[in-house]
Amino acid sequence: MNKSMEYSHHIDIDYDRFAELFEEYIGHQLIPVAFGGKPLPVTVIEKLNTEDSSSQHIIVSLKADDISS
Repeated sequence: MNKSMEYSHHIDIDYDRFAELFEEYIGHQLIPVAFGGKPLPVTVIEKLNTEDSSSQHIIVSLKADDISS
C-alpha cells in the first residue's frame, strides 16, 4: 500500500481494518456505491478456495494512479 512504488505483500486482515488502513495511507475514502461512492478499479489476480463458505479470499492488484479523488 505504497503510492510511489509497486508493493506486494500478503495481508490477512478483515475488510474494516483494510478500509481503515487504505484510507489512512492512500488518502482515498472508501464510500459504498449505495452512498455515492465509486468502485475501486482493481484487477482480480486470484480467487482462493476456503473451507468456510461464508467468506471469500482474493488477491487483487490496484494502481494508485487509477484512483480518482
